[in-house]
Amino acid sequence: MYMSNESQSSIRYEREFGKATLIGSDRSFLSKPKDQQLVELAWSDGCVDPKAVERVYGTDWTIQRYAEVNFWTGWIWERADTLNPKLGFNLQKIYPRRKNEPPEQYKPNSIPQSHKKQFFPMTTPWGYAGARVLIEQFGRGQEKTSQRIEKGLAILDYTLMFSSPEPAEFLALLAEGVIKEDASKTAVLGHVLAREIEKEGGGYLLKRVVDNLQEFAPTIWDHYLQLSHDDRIRLGIISKL
Repeated sequence: MYMSNESQSSIRYEREFGKATLIGSDRSFLSKPKDQQLVELAWSDGCVDPKAVERVYGTDWTIQRYAEVNFWTGWIWERADTLNPKLGFNLQKIYPRRKNEPPEQYKPNSIPQSHKKQFFPMTTPWGYAGARVLIEQFGRGQEKTSQRIEKGLAILDYTLMFSSPEPAEFLALLAEGVIKEDASKTAVLGHVLAREIEKEGGGYLLKRVVDNLQEFAPTIWDHYLQLSHDDRIRLGIISKL
């Protein structure tokens, strides 16, 4: 996987910030207290305020969610490295922040200082949304079935093979692909245009997503346009683009 020398200062708990590590090199991870597991998984996920998530959903759910997202993000990257190496590189690279697009909110002790100057792989729009979109195809809770997972993995591979190296195009194609199968349009839209992406700053990266949704995901984009301003806010979707 792609690694950057400039990101070395972002290592904590033997993990790099926003690099989707699940267990990592620390084999004692599973024996650690749950609150420590949560903090470490959140670091790998690139979460800027893990305690806020934990307060809403509880410790066990939050750990499971971070672990699931980190695992499937790693899976996406590995498949991309095999099927579309240029895209794989772009999915895993670090992007600079523009001076007028800082992150909107964060807990200082939950991020490396370099997060204020750059986007780590999991804090880009496609890093945040990619695995979450795929998981919607798999199903959540009792909706998850082996058939849905198999279809999801097939959609992923097809998308990786036929996408350009542009990660925003990949995200748009993946989103459009899964809603044509089993995933909810609203749930998928809630990831690809999540309010959390807007809070990260990086309007220029978000613009790339919007442009590619309009071109490659017309069903998703039309669904966004049909939602009222109040519905977008209620669903945690960016209200104005």
